[in-house]
Amino acid sequence: MLNLNVYVGRAKFKETNRMRKVMCYGTTKWDAIANLRKLGYTAPIEITFTMPEKPSDDQLETCQDYNIPVPPDACKQDVSALIAAHFGDKSPPSEGLKEFATNHQIVFSSYIGKKLLYDKVFQGLDIEDKIAFFIFCVYRYLSDDRRSNLDTHPYRNIFYDFAREKVGSKRYINSLIKYEGRNLRFFGSLTFDDNMQHNYKGGRTDLLAYREAKQYLIDAGAIPPNAVDDKILPGTPDNKTVFVALENYNANALPEVITSSYEGLEQETENFINPYAVKTTIRNIVDKEASQSKKPKNDIVYNDSTKIKHPCLTIFIMFAVIIVICTLFKSKPLLYFLGTIGAIIAFFIAEEYDKEENNQR
Repeated sequence: MLNLNVYVGRAKFKETNRMRKVMCYGTTKWDAIANLRKLGYTAPIEITFTMPEKPSDDQLETCQDYNIPVPPDACKQDVSALIAAHFGDKSPPSEGLKEFATNHQIVFSSYIGKKLLYDKVFQGLDIEDKIAFFIFCVYRYLSDDRRSNLDTHPYRNIFYDFAREKVGSKRYINSLIKYEGRNLRFFGSLTFDDNMQHNYKGGRTDLLAYREAKQYLIDAGAIPPNAVDDKILPGTPDNKTVFVALENYNANALPEVITSSYEGLEQETENFINPYAVKTTIRNIVDKEASQSKKPKNDIVYNDSTKIKHPCLTIFIMFAVIIVICTLFKSKPLLYFLGTIGAIIAFFIAEEYDKEENNQR
């Protein structure tokens, strides 16, 4: 069940001055038309109410494979949320966040988990609202204020004053877009005092967007100057229960073919949240390893040993081999050709390594 109504029809797209088929969402028909105008459509706009899109065959097959119950009236977005919940996104979002999303005409399923709703909200807001929502999330983390509806918060004006100040700053926006919505649930790291060797990573605190938002909150008197980015919490059962519910770290939610013996399981859990990646991520890994080892699938343990551990050494060895080959054949054209190919390969290796480093940070 969706929080907004679905409408379909035709509307003129300003950029091309042509009529297009459209599907849009809104609390009412007029809200849906207003949402179309924000997307660049203009009159004539003719839309009518319709039922939500039905689940795809791939979605239903995934649910069958993993014994995920599907209500008879579930739509496509409902099933996406159910799959995501099965693979870890179990914690329900707060009522305040749901009210905020609905007020800003962001569609979501009643089955949605907290991580996916944060993603949808942050992706669906326009830039001024996005900045305001970001500093609101920074404030909630640093102040421990649990009120979750930005629109009704008493400090709303502070958050939007900051947003209006930064909306024209390309430097700030370029930093802001490095975050995903789920990164805003908490920032820095959280550690329990009975297990100091392990911590949980939240949104990055070393980026400009976070640093300037934090300083603005301090200057406005919304948080104390000594507010800390990395928190240590008492390792009480109540604290851990609340936090684990917040983070949805649930090894049992992963398929049986991926066992808990993998040391990085709590980080890898994040990779299985996207419902559309379930088949291509989990099943492909398992099928591939099963075919190579000829072992039963239930014995397969996922590992990340295929990652490039030392890219600089790899690149050095690659160019050394190229030089040796070209020296043996005494061919400058061959040297230029292999050197070009090697440079291209080195570029992609470095790119992949940078992406991996950023993900870990």
